[in-house]
Amino acid sequence: MGAKLKPFTAEAVITPDIVSPESALWSARLASPSDLGAESPALRLQDHLRRSLEAAPQDNWSARRTLAFVVVSCGAFWAATALLFQLTARALG
Repeated sequence: MGAKLKPFTAEAVITPDIVSPESALWSARLASPSDLGAESPALRLQDHLRRSLEAAPQDNWSARRTLAFVVVSCGAFWAATALLFQLTARALG
């Protein structure tokens, strides 16, 4: 995820290897998903979508219906493309 700075609390023990006063206030650590500071709109959206999809009923199409949709939609696309080529050829020729 990334490094986050965690402020020391009053109970924290400061070790002698800390040299500057700034480093005594913050220590670097890896962020975890349980951090409140790691909450982002993207994570909230992912969580919301996950919960919504889990609660939604599974309404899957049959294989026959899926194949029919693909054939009709692809056929309509190629028919429109062929018509466009014919109209373009007439306009130019």
